Amino acid sequence: MRYVLALALWLLPPTAASAQHLVRAPEGVRETARDVSVELRDGLAVVTTRAVIESDIASPREATVRVPIPRGAGLTALRACLRGRCLRGRPDLVGAYEAGRTGRRLTLTPLAVAASARDAITVQVSPLVAGAPFTVEVTYVALAVTRGGVVRFTLPAPRSRPGDPPVRVEATAPGLRGITVRGATGRVEVAREAVIAARLPEGALETSALSFRCGEDRCLRYRVAAGPVAGTPRDVFVLHDASPS
Repeated sequence: MRYVLALALWLLPPTAASAQHLVRAPEGVRETARDVSVELRDGLAVVTTRAVIESDIASPREATVRVPIPRGAGLTALRACLRGRCLRGRPDLVGAYEAGRTGRRLTLTPLAVAASARDAITVQVSPLVAGAPFTVEVTYVALAVTRGGVVRFTLPAPRSRPGDPPVRVEATAPGLRGITVRGATGRVEVAREAVIAARLPEGALETSALSFRCGEDRCLRYRVAAGPVAGTPRDVFVLHDASPS
């Protein structure tokens, strides 16, 4: 039960969000680092944003972190760390974040609650105290586009303001070639939207199937992608058995 009270993953209706990294942060509280990792796989982009928030104030404070997302992205994971203790989020159906935030015994436990809107995920974090950097990690999944054997994903602009830390992005793409961020390899600092791209090997044929819940049923997302082919084009046939068995 303590785990549920300590860290909550809470999906809320869309809410207005500010353009900067930190929203409603008190004086003396600032974001000191932001790193983004992107993995391209199976026609999807798995994006994890890691932000570090620090405070100069001795008494506990609270702030909200903003993570821009592309339209249609889905929040999949939340993780918070404070003073060497890390916890992962789960659905909050009982108001665990508020209960933990106001509890006297949980002042050294990382608390976080995430709200997913159309263009951003906002995460409330606490307690923020002097000398104890707070780290929060937010993971979402979005569609990547495959055309001409090249897989591309556009990372939304960070919309930083003066004083925000630089945003550094690195990407991986298992099974793909030539992964780049804004045309460069390795870890890249970005200030506006960035295209992550990688290509399928020549002649490669990639297939994947993903089963997921949709309402009261389960749906299947089936993907077929091919790398560049030299010579005569070839047809690809996909057979799908939809029987109950």
